[in-house]
Amino acid sequence: MSRHFTVLIADSSAGMRMALMDTLRRSRLAQFEFDEAADGPEALRKCDPQRVAVAFFDWDLPGISGIELVRILRNREEGRRLALILVGHDKKWLTSRKHLTTLAPPLFSASPTTS
Repeated sequence: MSRHFTVLIADSSAGMRMALMDTLRRSRLAQFEFDEAADGPEALRKCDPQRVAVAFFDWDLPGISGIELVRILRNREEGRRLALILVGHDKKWLTSRKHLTTLAPPLFSASPTTS
């Protein structure tokens, strides 16, 4: 029996959202259903732990950054059940200890493509 996950992908670039969805589909790790958000406020509205199992947030989302989304969701009881993954196009954010050490540990990943 195959596992099924609903995944929210939040990135201002439609191309990056499509690339991540394609990467996950090709992985065949599970059956994925996708929802998309183009900015932080939309991602926050769509990030319902009753429906979404995994959320990928771009580090530099407009409106509310990915790191702020993680903070907001981790401060909510229901948000602690979500797998939250920050994705960045620029590797400099990986070295930003000031930001990274303030979070309950999400997973950090580089983008599936380079820009």
